[in-house]
Amino acid sequence: MTGETNADAMSNEELVEVYGDLSTADLAKQINDDYSVILGSERANLPRALAIAPKLSVLRTRAWGQWKTKFPSYSLTISYETASVYLRIWEHWPEIKNLAAKKSVDPTLLTIDGARELWARRKDTDNEEEAETDDSPEEEEDNSDNGDGVVRRPASWAADHVLEELELEAGEMFEVLKQVYDRDYLLDLTERLAKHLGMTLMPLAQSQALMEAISGPATTTEMTQ
Repeated sequence: MTGETNADAMSNEELVEVYGDLSTADLAKQINDDYSVILGSERANLPRALAIAPKLSVLRTRAWGQWKTKFPSYSLTISYETASVYLRIWEHWPEIKNLAAKKSVDPTLLTIDGARELWARRKDTDNEEEAETDDSPEEEEDNSDNGDGVVRRPASWAADHVLEELELEAGEMFEVLKQVYDRDYLLDLTERLAKHLGMTLMPLAQSQALMEAISGPATTTEMTQ
C-alpha cells in the first residue's frame, strides 16, 4: 500500500480503516515521506496534508488518550502542532470546501494556511450570511434586550462558546485545566462534577479508613508494598 490513497474518494472512516491495517512503523514512514514532499513543494502541500491526516488519526487512536505524550515516540519529522493542524483540516474538510465555495475560491487551489484560515474564520462567514438572510421575527426576539440593555442568551451559551474554541484530545483536557486554574478551583470543579454524576467524593484518608473497617487493617508488609 502506498501513500497515494485518494482522500476525496473515501470517507474519513474508510481511510482510517484502510490505514488501520498498517503497522506503526509503516505509518510513520509514509507520514515522513509525504511530509518531505510538502516541505519541497508548496503546490502539493494541501493534498499531501490530507493524505497524512488519516494516518495520523490511526496513530492517535492507538495512543489511547495519550496522543501528545506518545507523539515523540513515533520518530516523525512533522511536529505535534503541525500534525494537529493537518488533522483539524482533514476532519473538517467538507465544511472547509463549502466555506471556500462561499468565498468563490476553488478548493483545489487552497494551501494549508488558506484552509486553516477559512476554518478559523468560519464564524465570520456564518455571521455575514445571517446578517444577509436572517429576517425571522423569532430570532430578533431571542436576541433582543427587552428594553433594559441586557441581552438574553441561552443558559449554555458561555460554555458552548468556550467549547467551540477548544479542539483538544481527551487526554489533554486535564493538563490544560491544571495549567489554567489553581488547586482550589480544580477542587470546586471536581466536587461539582461529582455531584452532577451522582457521586460522592471522599478524602483519601477517610477512604482508607473505610476500607480497613470493611476488610480489616492492612499488615505492615501490605502497607510498605
